[in-house]
Amino acid sequence: THDGCACFEARLCRAPQHEEQRVSYYAPASRDEDVGDWWLDAMTMSTQCATTITAQLAYQAARRGDALAVLSDEGNLSWRDLADLTFRSSARFRDLGIAPGAHAALLCRNRPAYLVAWWGLVNAGAVVVSLNFGLVADGLRYAVTQSKATSLVVERELWESLESDLAPVLDGVKVVVFDSEADFFAEVRRFEPDPPLEASRFAPVSIIYTSGTTGLPKGVLNCHEAFLAAGREMRTMLDVTE
Repeated sequence: THDGCACFEARLCRAPQHEEQRVSYYAPASRDEDVGDWWLDAMTMSTQCATTITAQLAYQAARRGDALAVLSDEGNLSWRDLADLTFRSSARFRDLGIAPGAHAALLCRNRPAYLVAWWGLVNAGAVVVSLNFGLVADGLRYAVTQSKATSLVVERELWESLESDLAPVLDGVKVVVFDSEADFFAEVRRFEPDPPLEASRFAPVSIIYTSGTTGLPKGVLNCHEAFLAAGREMRTMLDVTE
C-alpha cells in the first residue's frame, strides 16, 4: 500500500531481458530545428531498456517522429510534438514547485492537454492523481484529501463549475488553471525540455480513483512497470508488429 491506496502491479515479477533491435529514428532536418536534446538520448535507448513510461515515450518519438500519435477534435499531435510538449511541461511543473514524489491532482476531460499534463507531471517525478471529472461534492473532495494532493492542475471550464465543491479542501494546495490546448502549449513552450525521467520501474506514478458508486472512491496506485507491462500485453494480444 501507499498512503492508504491499494497497489496493483500487473505481471511485475521479472524485468524483460534486453534484446538488440534494428530500428530507424526520426532525424530533424537540421540541428537548428527546435526539438530539445531529449531525442538524442532516446536514439541510444532500447524499448526493453526503458524503465519509465516517459523514457518509453521518448524512445517511440525518436523512432516515429512526425507520425500521428494523437487524433482529437482539439487538434492532432505527432509523436515528436507529444514528447516535446511533455518534456517542456515537465520543466514548467518543476518551475511551479511540483517536486518529485509530490502528489499532483489532475482534473481534465479527455483531450490532448490531459495527455501532455499527465505525461509532464510524471516526468517531473510527481505521482499523478487522476480525478474523475464526473465526481462532485464529497466524492471529489475525498479524492483530493485522501490522496494528499499538494497541487491541482485543472482545465478552466471544470474549475469554474467545481470550484465551490473543491474550495473547502484546497487550503495549501497549489492550483494551476489552463484555458485551452493553445494556451497550455504556448505556456510550456517557453521552457527548455527536461530529459526523460530516470527512475525505478517500480516507482509510483499514478493514483486512479474509482467512480465511488457504492461508497467513497477508492484510490488504486500504479507504478511505471504496470503501464509498461500493460503496453507489452496489449501489443502481444493484438499482434502489433510496428
